[in-house]
Amino acid sequence: RLNTQSHESPFQIFDVKNDPKELQDLAGSSGFFDQLQQRMLDRVTQLRRPNPSAPRPYDEALIAAVDDPILTKSHRMTVTEGVFSYCTAVSPLAPDTSIRVTNAWSDEGLGWLTSKPVIGMGTFEGVIEIPASGVYLMDVQSSADMVLRLHDAMIVDTTGQAETNLTIKVGLEAGRHPIGLHVRLVGDGISPQIQIAPARAANDPSGKRPLAAYLVRQPILDGRPKLSIEPR
Repeated sequence: RLNTQSHESPFQIFDVKNDPKELQDLAGSSGFFDQLQQRMLDRVTQLRRPNPSAPRPYDEALIAAVDDPILTKSHRMTVTEGVFSYCTAVSPLAPDTSIRVTNAWSDEGLGWLTSKPVIGMGTFEGVIEIPASGVYLMDVQSSADMVLRLHDAMIVDTTGQAETNLTIKVGLEAGRHPIGLHVRLVGDGISPQIQIAPARAANDPSGKRPLAAYLVRQPILDGRPKLSIEPR
């Protein structure tokens, strides 16, 4: 897109196979391309984070929620034992070194870290439910290397920091957002603490809730998964 003035500035869409010179902009030419345009606008918010050194007109846009059925799965945790120099995704690692962990998250934090301290890499994947669109504050306390992502946007990276105590402002659309957390485990059993509160309640301690309180839960009832939100 050219001359971007806001998040709503449309993308140009071309059929490069049949129009290699990109002479015919297909944006807005049919309902299909209207839907594609919206998907592209939403996806931009899910890929990037504002950079103070390079401000853009769409920095204040809320991260779009998703309604993909694939993302309604319950949360998943894996712990891979070994020595790691930095945070990495578990998926490429040898499966025989990975342990599937159930009941991974508690209100107090990452219970899987404190119950059995290990040296390795812990990965959490899940979906959070945001009740209302707006700006939220995420308080993060950690003494370990960790990377936190919402969709594909990196929210926090504490690699190389001995102690982390910070607050991040994140604009979120009401609905579901996939979340991924990678933590380098050093065997001390200390887990990161993450709390979320609407920005309007920043000075009200009672407005802060642990990240676990926002998780979409999927209990098994009668052998069939049923999607529900567990109140906290």
